[in-house]
This record gives sequence, structure tokens and C-alpha cells, in this order.
Amino acid sequence: MFTRCTCHFSSQACLLVPPILERTFHTTSPVLKRRPQEIKKKNIAKKLSILEAEKASMPDPVVGIPTEFTKSLLRPLEIYKAATDPNATRYMNFFLDKKDEELLFETTPKKVAAEIEKSHKVGDEKVDDKFNNSTALVEEEKKAEIFKSLVSLHNSNAKSIMMYNVKKTVEEFGRNENDTGSAEVQAAVLTVRILNLHEHIKNNHKDKHNYRGLRKLVHKRQKILKYLKRESLERYYTTIKKLGLDERVIEGEIVI
Repeated sequence: MFTRCTCHFSSQACLLVPPILERTFHTTSPVLKRRPQEIKKKNIAKKLSILEAEKASMPDPVVGIPTEFTKSLLRPLEIYKAATDPNATRYMNFFLDKKDEELLFETTPKKVAAEIEKSHKVGDEKVDDKFNNSTALVEEEKKAEIFKSLVSLHNSNAKSIMMYNVKKTVEEFGRNENDTGSAEVQAAVLTVRILNLHEHIKNNHKDKHNYRGLRKLVHKRQKILKYLKRESLERYYTTIKKLGLDERVIEGEIVI
């Protein structure tokens, strides 16, 4: 491209002159410039480190983070190991509570011993000294201890222990004692079943059938918790906090 000369000469050589090209100068050395490929590599490495940190912080989608509630649940192996320890806490089967234990193992032996003593008296005289109140009470207390051992959870199976945990779960998450159908109760009961099945699979690695059942239970719990989130955010966050679950596990894809 040529431009017309602005000088006052009418010479043909001055009519068209080439343009003056401007040159730019940089104070930074080209060696110090960051190339686009280097920037891309650093960005990819940064993203990978963030993903690894999130993966490391994400709890297990099956068992979650141990909480006060999940720690309070009974495990069959722990119950069976504590059976030989006389100082270990004994848990009752058949949904017996403290009032039932007091009636069966404290009040009843005393009353039976008193009735035995009365039956061996004629007037004010004792027929046989072997059947005094102290002897009868000792015998009845022995019977009560045997009966207590029979109805204890350490003599039951894993299903009875899970039923005990389910009853405890309904008391913890239910709005009342008869609430067994609310979303939080269903999610908590599924968590009890999941933990029980997970404990079984850890000790029986070749049990593929129950492994498939475990995945179904985890996805069913996820579906119920999503429903609970749509219904009430307050109940949703309270429930997942007690169960030790993370929102990323519930909302994202579960890989077991």
C-alpha cells in the first residue's frame, strides 16, 4: 500500500511513498513469558488436586461418618463377645424395658419366695426349716438369673439384635412412639439395615447376593432423603446430620 505524499514538490517520485511501519518494543524477555500450554497444564493439575481433596473429604456413601446415633447401635459380634464378661451391659430381648426387668428379676422372686414360706407354715410354726424365707429367696434369685440369661440379647440371633436397633431408631427419629412411616424414620431404619448388612458382608466377602441387596438399600435411602429435602429442609439436614451422611453423597451419583 502506498500513500500520497503531502510535500509541496510536484515530482512524480514524491506522489506515492511507502507507509512507515511502527515497531513495538517489549521490556519482558520472551523466555519469561508464560506459554498457553503451561497455563493449561497448571490449570488441569489444580483441578485434579481439588477433585482429589473433595474425594478424600467425602464420606463413605454406605456407612457415612460415625455419629452418636450410629455408635449407639448394637453390633452382633460385640454382643456375643461381651457374653462372657460379667461386668458388660446386658441388653434384653423381646422389647423388655426397665420396668419389665424390675418386675421379672427383682419383684417376682421376692413375692414367690414369700408365698413358698407361707405354704410351708402351719399356724405360727414352721413344718420344715429348709423352706425358710432366705433359702427360698436364694433359689428364686437363681431361677431369675437363668431366665434373665435366656431372654438376653447375647443368646439371640442377628435378626433380634437388628429388631432391637430398629425399635431404638423409631424412638429416636419418630415424632411419637407410633410413628413408623415418616421419611426420617424410614431413612434411619434403612440405615440400620445397611449397617447390619455391611457388617455381614465384611465378614463374608463371597456373599454376592447380599452385596446386590446392599446397593438397593443405599439407593432406596437416597431416594427417601431426596423426598425429605423437598418436603422440609430443616428435617432433612437434621436427619442427615444424625445419620452421618453428606449432602454430596445424597445428591450425587453413588458408586459402591
